[in-house]
Amino acid sequence: MKPAIRIDTLQWFVGIYVAIRGVLMLMVPHQLSSSVFIPIQPYFPWLGTVQVLGGTALIAVATLLPRRRLVVIAAHFVAAIALLQAAFGHILSQTWTGAMGFIILGLGTAIAPFLPHPRLALPVWEIQSYYPKIRSTDLFALLMGARIAVDGFIFLTPFSQQFSKPLYDSIRAYLPIYGIAHLGVGIALLAVQLNPNLPRKAFYLAHLLAGAVCWAWTFGMGIPTWNSFLYFGGLGTLVALLPWLSPRLRRLDPAALRTRLAVVLVGIVTLPLLFTVVMVTFQEEQVVLDQDVNLQQTLATALAQDIASYVGLHRAATVALASQLNLTSLTSSEQRDLLQTFNQAYPDIIVFATFDAAGSAIARSDNLPLSPSVAELPGFDTARRTGKPTVTIRMGRVLKRPIFEFTVPIRTSDAQFAGIATGAIESTRIAKQLAQTSVNTNMIAYLVDGKGRVIAYPDAVLVASFPDYSQVPPVAALIASRDTAGGLRYQGQSGTQLAGYARVSELGWGVVIERPATDSLTGVRLRRNRDFWVLVVVATAVMAIGVGIARQLTEPLTTLAHAADRLATGDAGAPMPRSRLTEVAHLSAAFASMRDRLHRRTAERDKAEAAIRQLNENLEQRVEERTAQLEAANKELESFSYSVSHDLRAPLRHISGFGDLLQKRAGAALDETSLRYLNTIAQTATQAGKMVDDLLAFSRLGRTHMRYTPINMNQLVQEVQRDLELETKGREIYWQVQHLPQVEGDFSLIRQVFYNLLTNAVKYTCSRPQTEIAIGSTDTEHEVIFWVRDNGVGFDMRYADKLFGVFQRLHSAEQFEGNGIGLANVWRIVQRHGGRTWAEGEIDKGATFYFSLPKRL
Repeated sequence: MKPAIRIDTLQWFVGIYVAIRGVLMLMVPHQLSSSVFIPIQPYFPWLGTVQVLGGTALIAVATLLPRRRLVVIAAHFVAAIALLQAAFGHILSQTWTGAMGFIILGLGTAIAPFLPHPRLALPVWEIQSYYPKIRSTDLFALLMGARIAVDGFIFLTPFSQQFSKPLYDSIRAYLPIYGIAHLGVGIALLAVQLNPNLPRKAFYLAHLLAGAVCWAWTFGMGIPTWNSFLYFGGLGTLVALLPWLSPRLRRLDPAALRTRLAVVLVGIVTLPLLFTVVMVTFQEEQVVLDQDVNLQQTLATALAQDIASYVGLHRAATVALASQLNLTSLTSSEQRDLLQTFNQAYPDIIVFATFDAAGSAIARSDNLPLSPSVAELPGFDTARRTGKPTVTIRMGRVLKRPIFEFTVPIRTSDAQFAGIATGAIESTRIAKQLAQTSVNTNMIAYLVDGKGRVIAYPDAVLVASFPDYSQVPPVAALIASRDTAGGLRYQGQSGTQLAGYARVSELGWGVVIERPATDSLTGVRLRRNRDFWVLVVVATAVMAIGVGIARQLTEPLTTLAHAADRLATGDAGAPMPRSRLTEVAHLSAAFASMRDRLHRRTAERDKAEAAIRQLNENLEQRVEERTAQLEAANKELESFSYSVSHDLRAPLRHISGFGDLLQKRAGAALDETSLRYLNTIAQTATQAGKMVDDLLAFSRLGRTHMRYTPINMNQLVQEVQRDLELETKGREIYWQVQHLPQVEGDFSLIRQVFYNLLTNAVKYTCSRPQTEIAIGSTDTEHEVIFWVRDNGVGFDMRYADKLFGVFQRLHSAEQFEGNGIGLANVWRIVQRHGGRTWAEGEIDKGATFYFSLPKRL
């Protein structure tokens, strides 16, 4: 028996794994929060659906055993797409161990239907008895061995950047040990699968070690996620238990009603429930997220208004300072006293200061040394040119953080520019207002300027660098939008973020409030967790119910099958099943009645068989007698043919011979008419002799032993053309020969067919100034049709049925020589090959002769 590759364990194990992974993505996506899933979290509903369908499809083909290969290929293709999609997430996060593992499983699942295995070739009732007869290679174990070995190679690769992440801190020091263990165990698993002659203990040990290294890696990382638990621990457990599970899967008849009913019930109940819960929960999540985005937009608008009022208040204080009467006539100390008085009234302003028309400092409210000239600063120039108050943002020279500076021009009594008054607010004062919105939450509020730079943030270290947030989605939306407020959801490095933003009127700034979506979905996700476990319980209960119902249905059928087996051995006393189900009870009664009738008829059949054996013996004797008679008749026919040949040829030779003697002796004395008579007698005798030879050859065609060989028809036609060169010498013949296919037949007989047909075409085109003969073929489903077409004298289609008869001629011997036996030979040869012959023609327009040969003899 040929070696086989088992794919049913792959269908069961990978199908279950992919389906569970899809259920997790749909039911509890928040549990899949590692870096592998963050790039693809927005697509979880679609990706989870594909994985559930792919896993379900694999389980379905393992259970239902569809006979159409296209269905199996489609199921494996969907499951492979789901696995390769999982590999894509690992590639995005540069987790190469997971990426290579999923690629190996995905490609192996895709090619599984094309590997040699009996599940599509045998009837379902023979599959159970097939596997125990052989030591088959398990495709799932092969793929797991390759995956573990590749993981070991990656662990030992010094330039891999995957293990620099904090996730691998606990095992980074042991990577060489893990690498050697994985590489060795993976190679060992491949070896025991590919070499069936190794000891059974080595087979069991390799599988146990494969599961052990998978669990060692899982525990080494501290079982960080559901995905790691399923991918390493789940598949590792399956490969470790494969030597024990595989025989049980063999005994689990996939075509049994019990198996199919349990799986179908789980699918019918669980899948609709799963997708219904997912749709309801997904809509609920969307509503909650939309509400929170609107709430954050409202909060951002309120904060923007508060900041506008706060900034407006302190700008107004600076304007009031610059509007003081006789401010320019006060001395430096008097101005300092005035500034300190204002600073006491507005303590959030860190310093008030005045500068003369040249930009030189006059006084400060904080008693610090006077600042250098501000004549070169943009705020000073703007205030001097426009005469209007301005607000500028600059990095503090001492504090090293953003400072909001109000610049107001000072005018003399005659409205001449006399200098500026300034007031400054540190960004931390506004940051405190923003921080009040995020008490006891993960909400972050910050302020950006018109270019998207952060000018107020709860983290003072971050804002000290004046970072550019113009590419952050909510800041980019704020800059690009014409609306005063808005909100959005976007995918950040740590997951989905909710953001609301609002413009600060007249300043060109913007307030942004961000919050992780997880904070909003806490209640929904608690319900998701509850629904997930409810789904698990329901699926388990449905499977148990399905097995119970199937057992009630199958036990009577099993008893009935046992009774049928006993009946096949001649035992008609096996007990019959009892069931309360009407259909099963009726089947049992009908089988019992059939068994009784069969028992009675068996006795009758035995008697009839005895009589038939007697008749067969008599028949064999009669057949032997008839065969002997037929052989005698054949011998007599051969003797008759020889006698006819000898007895007819002798007088014909005498007639021809004496005619020649008479012509030699009295030829000079005979007149022209007498000489013509003598020539006619000689020709007739010669023609009669040729007819005898042709008739004998025709009779031998039916008894000739045929030797079938492949025939190169192109070469055969070329040989026949060379044989006809002598007959066609001096004639202008245009041959048109197509490429002919190779057929099987008796070479010499098929050559005779073409020789007769081409001779016929040459003969009946002799009256044409230019002879045209075409040879070609037509290919059909069951036969190859060859044809020979000429532009000769043609024939009347009313007499076409006479063409292939013995000595049947449609033209006189005076017109064209011949005796009409050639086409009869063609018909006989083609008939012996199982083909057909026919012809088409028209008077003076040529003729076409066809014959066909079957493709399979």
